[in-house]
Amino acid sequence: MFLMDKEDVKTTNDEVERYAEDIKLSEKRDEDWCEDGKHAIKTFRNGESKNSKGEKSNSFNILWANVETLEPSLYSQIPKPDIRRRFRQEDILGRHVSKVLEDASAYCLEEYGMDNAMESAVHDMLLPGRAVTRIKYKAEITPAEVDDNDNETSPAKVESEEIKLVPWDWDKILLGPAESWEDLPWLAFIHHLDKAQVKDFAKEFADKISYDIASDMSDAKTDKTERIDDRATIYEIWCKEDRKVRWYAQGYKDSFIKIEDDPLSLKKFWPMPKPLYSIKSTTSMVPLTEYSQYEALATTLNTVVVRERRISDSLRVRGVYDNTLAELDKLFDAGDNKMIPAENLSRLIENGGIEKAIWMFPNKALVEVLLQLRVYRRDLVQQIYEITGISDIMRGQSDPYETLGAQKMKGSYGSQRLQKRQRAVQKYAKDILKLVVEIIGEKFSIESLAGITGLKFPREAEKQQFEAQQRMLQQQAEQQAMMAQQQAQQSGQEVQPPQQPQVDPEQMRFMSLPTWEDLKGVMEQDLARSYMIDIETDSTVLADQNADQESLTLLLGGVSQYVQGVMPAVESGMITKDAATALLKSIVSRFRLGREVEEAIENSVNEQGAQQQQQQQAQQAAQQQQQAEQQAEQARQEAESEAKAAENQANQAKYAHEERIRQMDAQAKQVEHQNTMRELQLKGQLTEARAQQDMQKLRMTNEQG
Repeated sequence: MFLMDKEDVKTTNDEVERYAEDIKLSEKRDEDWCEDGKHAIKTFRNGESKNSKGEKSNSFNILWANVETLEPSLYSQIPKPDIRRRFRQEDILGRHVSKVLEDASAYCLEEYGMDNAMESAVHDMLLPGRAVTRIKYKAEITPAEVDDNDNETSPAKVESEEIKLVPWDWDKILLGPAESWEDLPWLAFIHHLDKAQVKDFAKEFADKISYDIASDMSDAKTDKTERIDDRATIYEIWCKEDRKVRWYAQGYKDSFIKIEDDPLSLKKFWPMPKPLYSIKSTTSMVPLTEYSQYEALATTLNTVVVRERRISDSLRVRGVYDNTLAELDKLFDAGDNKMIPAENLSRLIENGGIEKAIWMFPNKALVEVLLQLRVYRRDLVQQIYEITGISDIMRGQSDPYETLGAQKMKGSYGSQRLQKRQRAVQKYAKDILKLVVEIIGEKFSIESLAGITGLKFPREAEKQQFEAQQRMLQQQAEQQAMMAQQQAQQSGQEVQPPQQPQVDPEQMRFMSLPTWEDLKGVMEQDLARSYMIDIETDSTVLADQNADQESLTLLLGGVSQYVQGVMPAVESGMITKDAATALLKSIVSRFRLGREVEEAIENSVNEQGAQQQQQQQAQQAAQQQQQAEQQAEQARQEAESEAKAAENQANQAKYAHEERIRQMDAQAKQVEHQNTMRELQLKGQLTEARAQQDMQKLRMTNEQG
């Protein structure tokens, strides 16, 4: 991507000349401002005030005093990132994404030059009037290994990644023709490179471009100047229209020496936030130096101070005396309680006394002039303070006869203007943070994020393996439970409830977290739409200890009164707990205590909710256990009932069978009895028939006889 082929570099002369002409016009447009900026920096360094010997004099450098006063008031420490879900949804994944981005961005701001970048930005804002901070991303990647058949044997690996926050020289950047930052078509970073540096990225053009900038290195001790390699002026042009970066060498119009695609892939394309201006304008992007607003007063003030010192130097005890009084010369050198003898003292007294013999230089007129100059100097200083917004109470000066209310009012007036500048600096820091977070989300690998944050989340493969193991254990437990139930039914024993597989609670908690792949997937989406990227209020400036203590006292009192007043309403149901918490957070947010207090309230509410949820879960688990025991007991009773019913049915069947057998035996005996009776009856009838037959034979015999 860095070195282009000849076909890629070939560009029409018209395009190169167009950019060359635009660059020339931009330099012409900024020419006056650049001179003012250099003049302000030279004045700040006291480079123009010299005495008669050519040495720097101790003039009253009001510009240095103002800058040294304002710098610590505008920025004094690295801001603390504050990244939250934009709509505060109860999203566990989003909460973890916010934590990762916060920790990663805090690390990058601290390790990759945020403090130096912000100090330089505030300094450039107060002197030349415009500050620029460039964002660079650098990654060291081990390329993938391939075999002889071009098959990848090991993937590419990211060894290290870093984001550099580079304070760019205020006069080494050009902005395209536009009235606002949003309409900017291009911007160009100016480089002065020697031939070796050009060969590093455009080797084939190193011998074609001209090196017409003579670089000198001065030795302050010997006043000698040593010549080093000449340099070429290279413009690194970022064009927003086609999202490409073109490198143009001044004077070489055959083609661009390098063309590359957007190297950062940022949403707004520019590798820097909107410049930090001292004086804003809605119709032009050309800066104005703050010093130019009161330079005339500062020059007059310096002249007055020089006059004061000259007059102070001339204020001495000087005079002439009568040379006949040699003792007078010794009088000025005499110590305390020293008496000097004099000759002809009586004659001196007769002639009008010693006062008549001495004439002293009249210093009274000089003292009056000096007093007037000092009054004038204080008036000039006050006028400058009114222009810059620095009140005397903010500089640690006050009138002992002023009331506390008057001092607070003057301090408040100064702080109102100061707060406006503080907000501008904080917005600049927030814009830098947004670019850093965007690069972290888009570019940083999972390994880099895990390394710089120290946070522990499972990988997707680990989670899938864990879930597979849990499913297998669950299936084994279910199979064992089914086998145990079958054995219990066969043996007539009680059915024991199935035992759940034992899992390490810490491992279960870890595996319940979202995976690094899930987090990275969210980061690669549009973070600006889903997340608020901000810095904690006043985290860039040192807090006033007295103001913080007073604010904390007021907060504690207010929270105590609020809790006492709202608790009865919450207990009675007039207001919900969520509404009471929202009101409390709204109260706390008005105080300068940072995000920790608000998060503590959220965590307290979340912990209470978690405890309630755990209690509910415990109750549900107990109920489920009780239900399981009841179901097991009911199943046992049903099994016993079924067994008894089966036994009863078997007994009834046995009794019925025996009864049928008894009935059949009775029936058989009855039939046998009936048969016996019929047989006896038949025998009787036969006997009777035989008897009748015998009787009849007998009668017939008798009758025959």
